[in-house]
Amino acid sequence: DRKIRIWQVDNDQSAITTLEGHSDIVTSVSFSPDGKTLASGSHDNTVKIWNVASQKLLQTLKGHKDWVLGVKFSPDGQTIASASADKTVKLWNREGKTQKFQINPQTLNKHSDIVYSVNFSPNGQEIVSASADTTVKIWNRKGEEIRTIKGHNDEVVSASFSRDGEKIVTGSADDTVKVWNRSGTLLNSFIGHQDDVRAVSFSPDGTIASASKDKMVKVWNPDSTPLNKILLGHGDWVYQVSFSADGKTIASASRDKTVRLWGADG
Repeated sequence: DRKIRIWQVDNDQSAITTLEGHSDIVTSVSFSPDGKTLASGSHDNTVKIWNVASQKLLQTLKGHKDWVLGVKFSPDGQTIASASADKTVKLWNREGKTQKFQINPQTLNKHSDIVYSVNFSPNGQEIVSASADTTVKIWNRKGEEIRTIKGHNDEVVSASFSRDGEKIVTGSADDTVKVWNRSGTLLNSFIGHQDDVRAVSFSPDGTIASASKDKMVKVWNPDSTPLNKILLGHGDWVYQVSFSADGKTIASASRDKTVRLWGADG
């Protein structure tokens, strides 16, 4: 609906803030580490920067030539990475100590198809991107390609580092979830979803959650009996899934127009 909603999740779960400014579908949002700033990406080809407290739009970053599908703040809050259907990742660096970002980003252009998502490693020194070209690429903070990970048989839609930075989990339109080490060696492949895997996320203890077009969220044990649990309740595709910082809650977002919160332990 082109709107961003910020929710208070520890009491009545009412929407406390609605941010309006994008002219098309909003695909991705990311808080800065201090929680004061929000970045959003949209089908209007822009990244927008918002002040959370004042609810004001601080800046519109223009440079992508197609839909922006993923945005992510770096752990130090100094860089925003954006992934786009124009086949690129862009790195936008903060202007000194201000809330604004430089308008001339660095462009990472080694993918040959749509880039769906981008994430930083916990130490902020590496970036992982997932693409419709069936590959995952790892880059350093300078934007230099470190390696390409291959193994999926269809579009890779999501990729994320583990909390220790030693593993990467990927989700693909080949219906699988795969776990890799940083060198690109395949450690595990989880089969069980009945449609595209749209999002994957590590918990602090290494548990994995995956969201799929099959309307399910699945939770996996990476090093033991794979399938831990299935979270049922969404009535349509599940696009996003994420663990809370303490690993106790899973949030999922769906085409059924709802965001759901689940207890990670049951």
